[in-house]
Amino acid sequence: MRPSTLMAALAALSSHRTSLAHQHTQYTSLGIRQMALIGRGGGSSGGSCKKSTSPVKNDLQLGTSHDDDVPTSTSAITTSVRGGAVRSANSNNNDNSKTISILGIRLTPRALATLSMATCMSLHYLAYSLARPATMTLFTSSRLGFGNSVSAYPFAMTFISPASFVLLLFYGSVLNSCGPLMALKYTTIGCSVILTLASVVIAKLDPYVDTNPNIATMTKYLVGTLFIFRESYVQLITSQHWSFISSVLTPSQSSRWFAPISGLTSVTSAVAAMGVGKLSELWGLSGVLGMAGVGVWGGGGMG
Repeated sequence: MRPSTLMAALAALSSHRTSLAHQHTQYTSLGIRQMALIGRGGGSSGGSCKKSTSPVKNDLQLGTSHDDDVPTSTSAITTSVRGGAVRSANSNNNDNSKTISILGIRLTPRALATLSMATCMSLHYLAYSLARPATMTLFTSSRLGFGNSVSAYPFAMTFISPASFVLLLFYGSVLNSCGPLMALKYTTIGCSVILTLASVVIAKLDPYVDTNPNIATMTKYLVGTLFIFRESYVQLITSQHWSFISSVLTPSQSSRWFAPISGLTSVTSAVAAMGVGKLSELWGLSGVLGMAGVGVWGGGGMG
């Protein structure tokens, strides 16, 4: 082979290798750019990336979707809150846009729910303030209760915690089967029925206590059981009221309204306590106890 031909072949081979290296560099640079676009959520080119993401962006802003199987609306997002309740993530916007008129006063659904539960709890405390002095007077009475026994009161107090535990177990079963709203209604109405029936039975047995020792003994045990129940049920009902209010209000609203709600329950309790003496003169202790049962039932209906 001639030297000139050999030199020409070597030059052609060197030029071909240089061209291959340049193409490899271009392909590598293009691949890096594509990966960078995909990492930012785009497509394989700048133009197609802008066109493909625009409908998606509009869908997210409007809360709609082209695919019915993929919900993108913010109304489908829910958050769990205190008290076991679940509310929508945009519930604050709903409260501001919808109002309900009550006696000419427009209230948001959140305010109406809080007002209803606060009224329910105030009626509950009013009834408790009627039942407490009535049951205490009956329990310490020497005729209908254990006034002649010094150890009767501390002995009865030992049964309050076990009775509260039994009521809590019953409440848990009702809560699991019926939900929190119906559990509050059932437990409240149940307590109302017990107080009302006890007042009726005591009123019927009262005339025979002095003449029949068996009825006198039965009345004492009934009064003692009623005393233990009255000390046990109050916390069960109250905790449910506060749980519902806490699930409706936000933390900032709770810090603002919990004190006025507590003040409302204190006012109703004081009003009931001041009226016990007058009511007992009119209808007796059994009548006051019956009014307490009606008050508890009214609280359950309001809730």
